[in-house]
Amino acid sequence: MYNKILELLDAGGETRNIEFKKTYDWNNPQHKAKIVKCILAMSNTKDGGYLVLGIDEEKYGEEKLTGMELEHFDILNYDHIIVEVNKFADPPISFHMYPVQEEGKHFVLLRIPEFDELPIVCKRSGEQGLKEGAVFSRSKIKPESAQIRSQSEMRELIDIAINKGIKEFYKRVRDSGLQVTNSDSSDEKYAKEIQMIKDIDVLNTIRETGYWRITIRPRYYLENRIDSLTNCRKAIMENQLSLRGWNFPHFRGIENGNNFIQASENWGEHKELLRLYKSGNFVYFKAMREDYIDKQHLRNVKGRGLAIMNTLFLFSEIFEFASRLSQTNILGDEITVSIKCFGIKDRELFFFEPMRTLFSDYVSTIEDSAECIVSVGIEELIADSEKIAIETLLQLFENFNWDASGSIGIFREEQQKLLSGTY
Repeated sequence: MYNKILELLDAGGETRNIEFKKTYDWNNPQHKAKIVKCILAMSNTKDGGYLVLGIDEEKYGEEKLTGMELEHFDILNYDHIIVEVNKFADPPISFHMYPVQEEGKHFVLLRIPEFDELPIVCKRSGEQGLKEGAVFSRSKIKPESAQIRSQSEMRELIDIAINKGIKEFYKRVRDSGLQVTNSDSSDEKYAKEIQMIKDIDVLNTIRETGYWRITIRPRYYLENRIDSLTNCRKAIMENQLSLRGWNFPHFRGIENGNNFIQASENWGEHKELLRLYKSGNFVYFKAMREDYIDKQHLRNVKGRGLAIMNTLFLFSEIFEFASRLSQTNILGDEITVSIKCFGIKDRELFFFEPMRTLFSDYVSTIEDSAECIVSVGIEELIADSEKIAIETLLQLFENFNWDASGSIGIFREEQQKLLSGTY
């Protein structure tokens, strides 16, 4: 879990979904209330979030890793925290706590999932502004836990609850055998929009190594399906995933083009470019981080590698993001998802995790690129996005001469950890 803490630090500081604190004394009523308030707020924030104790935000780089005071670390107990939290939470909250010790320093990582079915209401008053009947969330204005007071934040919370209901509805539609899809095709027009993405510095950098090109689009083409660039921005910002520290899709600032919005990132191993056209054509270029990470992680790979679990998580994020976009009704009744990877010839599959191993070398020996294309109705996507992600992943791994069907159980287990917030 120490690597997870480092990954969260690499995300660039506190966000709506990440909070760092130097230390907390559970015997201090003010500190205890701050923890409770943070957990209530994270539960009502899209994708939940992380609270990390042992990080000094006033320092820089690895100096932030100060660790908690030992006496505070020793008395911090999961059972005590969950009992205290659920004195205030209605309905009750579940979360995960991981004590971490590294190089004589002590940290605590809390992973708080998004609420299950109903938003969390504070049912009693207490310290630090805890108030009976209040609803807390992570503020959009600055990364803090605060009572929801604005209409936009309350609307966001209501939309999360509604979308959970929509997903359950579509599962029932699927199980009943009903069909509510429509179809059309305008491949050439969508391809022309992709071809327009060129002469961009970060894109040139991305293409220097292995990379991904991901597209999510409606089945049929309408030039102004999304009526404004403002609504394009809204679609991206409101459906962004925050499941593992580095958001999907990731952006710091968004710029407007003539008929599209665009954002880019070139930081460390993260090199990305996204564009969303008013037609609903979402295009995302992303460098393979395996080509930038420390070579110690590739010690078992003869050349270039592709991390299996990282790829599973990427595919799961792609289809979960597509599912969320579908629920906004901007993509029509059927969508097409394309995942294409470049620079895979002689690239070998591997596990980052030292406890996992492969019993053979699985390498892409012939092709230098591979594309997986899925056309699906939104009711099926919303109901089965997790299953579709794994099926598509298996299709990709065939290019590496690996029949991974025997690993579906492991993939599902790890995928659920990611999507449920326990990764």
